[in-house]
Amino acid sequence: MVGLIQTKKELGEIRAYDVCDLAANAKSATNASRPVFCDDIDGYYAKFRSFIIKPLAVTYSQFEQILMLDADTTFFVNPTVLFDSKKFKTTGIFLMHDRISHDWFYMAEQSSPELSVEQKYFSEFDVTPFRPLPTLQRPKATVQNKTPAKLSFKPSDFLLSSHSFNRRSGHQVDSSMLMWDKKRQPRATTILASFIANNDIASPPSYGDKELFFYASELAETQYSFSDHAMGAVGTEVEDHGPKNLTVCGDMAQVFPIRQDGCQTTTYLCST
Repeated sequence: MVGLIQTKKELGEIRAYDVCDLAANAKSATNASRPVFCDDIDGYYAKFRSFIIKPLAVTYSQFEQILMLDADTTFFVNPTVLFDSKKFKTTGIFLMHDRISHDWFYMAEQSSPELSVEQKYFSEFDVTPFRPLPTLQRPKATVQNKTPAKLSFKPSDFLLSSHSFNRRSGHQVDSSMLMWDKKRQPRATTILASFIANNDIASPPSYGDKELFFYASELAETQYSFSDHAMGAVGTEVEDHGPKNLTVCGDMAQVFPIRQDGCQTTTYLCST
């Protein structure tokens, strides 16, 4: 008990709340009778009792700087050291890679003979209404767009070289942990909110919530950061049809080395 009390003191103020209850009262700034997200509280629980609660939690929380974690994420060091990482301090958005998956489903699913569903979404999205909002201007892309997708926004080098956009994988982002600075990224935050609000903007193709953060960052024409490290695995090594064919059966694992106080600290997380 003494240890728990000390831990609570070290963490500082802890506020627990139901974001659906708060968001249920959100009204349009131009029409006070129009709800922003859902028509009533039952609609909120029906819509947000799923992965989609995470974009709502980011966009409608009271925090400016957010470290969002899945409940089944385990850390071996204090994850708050990532607030001091160069990637987050530079861009205000820090994302982790997901596993390389099949190239025929989710983001890579075929929409037409020429386009995947991701390519189609990016090619049809109109960024014009969001451009008055501030963003962190990113350099002009130097990577050639080798896909048939015609983009009306200014894409990043990351998008044009990414596995998902080039139909090499159906996943891009692992959202078991992500970092988001709403004050520095108002355009990306607004686009993220538009994906889950009552409007005529369709939600992007994604397995749950995770890719929405990537779409919002890219469509905001802003700077954003990904880890330099690929998704790993942690679990039990199993022989699969012979000793030279080994499989690790278990959970996802992320590693992100970060220097702190002159020493290199390695931040691990595992998500089941």
